[in-house]
Amino acid sequence: LIEFCIKAVQKFEEKTKSKIDEDYVNSLYKKFYEIYARKGSKEQGRKTFLKKMSKLKTNEQILEKARKIVIAYRQSEKEWQFEKRDKQYIPLISSWLNANVPD
Repeated sequence: LIEFCIKAVQKFEEKTKSKIDEDYVNSLYKKFYEIYARKGSKEQGRKTFLKKMSKLKTNEQILEKARKIVIAYRQSEKEWQFEKRDKQYIPLISSWLNANVPD
């Protein structure tokens, strides 16, 4: 029984160590969604954003990747403005993340 309990605790610790801080990622996504030019498919975008962050281990790594995402987005936004693209032709957030952010 003691060995079973020890193994259960070890499995729990492994899962919690490898799991990213979803609340932190969600808070970053919320801020990113607020600035994104086209609203819609918010939940799918959140899932994609979370997937893009899933391999990172620390909040510092997550924040750094979020900064890179915002920089890439700002570049896309400038291009859209230069093209005078209507909002309906701006990709939804999930599509943009998949096309512009590596896993």
